[in-house]
Amino acid sequence: TCVMVAAGGRLSAVLCITDPLKPEAAAVVATLHKQGVSCCMLTGDNARTAHAVAAELKVDAVFAEVLPAQKVQVVRDLQAQRRVVAMVGDGINDSPALAAANVGMAVGSGTDIAIEAADYVLMRDCLGDVVTALHLSRCTLRRIHLNYFWAMVYNVVMIPLAAGVFYPWLRMQLPPWVAGACMAFSSVSVICSSLLLRRYRPPRIEGLALPYEDAEAAGKESSESDRLLGVVPTMSHDVEAGDPRGSGGGAPRRSTAPGRLHPVLPSRRVSPSPPKPARVLPKKKKSGQQD
Repeated sequence: TCVMVAAGGRLSAVLCITDPLKPEAAAVVATLHKQGVSCCMLTGDNARTAHAVAAELKVDAVFAEVLPAQKVQVVRDLQAQRRVVAMVGDGINDSPALAAANVGMAVGSGTDIAIEAADYVLMRDCLGDVVTALHLSRCTLRRIHLNYFWAMVYNVVMIPLAAGVFYPWLRMQLPPWVAGACMAFSSVSVICSSLLLRRYRPPRIEGLALPYEDAEAAGKESSESDRLLGVVPTMSHDVEAGDPRGSGGGAPRRSTAPGRLHPVLPSRRVSPSPPKPARVLPKKKKSGQQD
């Protein structure tokens, strides 16, 4: 958008105003292309601006100067070509297209209407989560197929074996308690296979740090700074009530407040004070008693 500034009836300056692209946008588009995903851009801006941004991001198709209803029509046209369409948006104008797409993804910092119309909500204001969502969905679907295949093969083999179908040839028959344990093992194996998704790591995007890498880097930086400053967890020498050793005689134990750190102080040996001699008071004489 160009803004002309005039002073005294004369043109003084021309200001060019543009919305900056997200720093990770180009890397996300390149990663999606590597995964075989075609990227299109739907925008209500003028065609010149849209094509300039598309050339910078290297998207496959551009649809400029489209209204919200026209965005829905573009999505349906792509679906008519037997394509699975995922729409990413954050504004009110994107809400109809988010609802019409096969998968709608709303950015967490977007409007409430877009969030309600979408199927997925990206909690961070980062387009890299789009790649993570697609990759995680594919990994989950592959795990479901693997679990179905494993459960089907396991039951096809073990149910006839438990029923004694192979007894004439194998001369082997499972006791009832072993058959019950094998049936339970089928469910346990599927659950354990599904729990392996806890080890999932997002795909690497060139030039973009992953969330868990940021957390690990922050943790290492904090540990290094604590080491340089000489910081250790708090240790207390509190003694329970009734300890005959007196104050300070108890064994060191960690403080109940987690995460509290205090600087290391130089150790100083405190010599115990000598015990004071006991004072013996003379007994009082009773009346009429002689020495």
